[in-house]
Order: sequence, then structure tokens, then C-alpha cells
Amino acid sequence: VSDSLFLKTMMARFNYDTANVHVIYNGTDFSSIEPAIPSHKQKIVLFLSNQINKQKGVYHFIQLSKNLKPEFPDVRFLWVGQSELLGDTFETRGYVREAQELQEIFRSSYLLLLPSLWPEPMSYSVIQAMAHGKPVVAYDIGANSEAIVHGKTGLLATWGDIDQLTS
Repeated sequence: VSDSLFLKTMMARFNYDTANVHVIYNGTDFSSIEPAIPSHKQKIVLFLSNQINKQKGVYHFIQLSKNLKPEFPDVRFLWVGQSELLGDTFETRGYVREAQELQEIFRSSYLLLLPSLWPEPMSYSVIQAMAHGKPVVAYDIGANSEAIVHGKTGLLATWGDIDQLTS
């Protein structure tokens, strides 16, 4: 369920006039973002999470990297936000606090992978990736379908379908 539909459903339960309910989405400061010109450098699939949490889809990220690494050995799967859990098919980088450093990570990435299994509200990661001109691959849950136009600004996979997310 999208954020706006969820909100209107909840408000209707309490007898509010849903015609007066409007969703104000998260935003980002576009003046500090410089979209990168695509290059033929190594492709980086970016995953952001400072938690090793099933609901954030970390194990789906790990499985996806295992599925794709043999076929695409030159693609880097980069998990930014933690450095405790290590793997053979992905790299990790600790939490990034500096805005310029995070922008450089977005600029150097090929796409953002958001395998979250819980209904993400309007994700800052999605907004920032798109502001940098990067497509987003995510599960169709929460507000993802409100931000990602399937086939244009990214791809949406059926919730929890790791094979579809991988393809």
C-alpha cells in the first residue's frame, strides 16, 4: 500500500474527510547535487543500510550479489553503511557522515538497489539516487511505486521475489 493510500485509509477510519488529506513527500536539496555524466567505468550496484536487518532486505542484497557476480564479474556490489558483515560477492563501506562523500558515492554508482521488505515511506535514498540521475531497482512496496516509474526511472519487482529482483 502506498503512503498516500495508507494515510487516507487510516484517516477514513476516524471519519476524517479524506478529500482534505494530502501527502507531503520528503525532499532533498537539489542545489548541492550534481548529476554525473554516465561513463564506461566499472558498474557499481549501490545498497545503503546502516543495519544488518532482515526488513531492510540485506539478505536479498547478498543473495542478488551471489546470483549475479558469476555472470557479471566486473560489477561491484557495494553496501554502504556497515562493515561488520563481509562477503565474497560484495564490498562494504562504513557509515558515511560527510554529504560530499555520499554524493561522490551516488555519482560513481550505476544504480541503487533497494531490496527493503518493509513498506518504506518515501525513501531519501531513492530521492537522492534519482537526483543524481541513477535508476532505482526495488520491491514494489510502500511508497516505492509512487517514486519509481517502472521502466523509466527504475524497476519494481514483486515484493519478496528475489528472482524477479535479480532479473
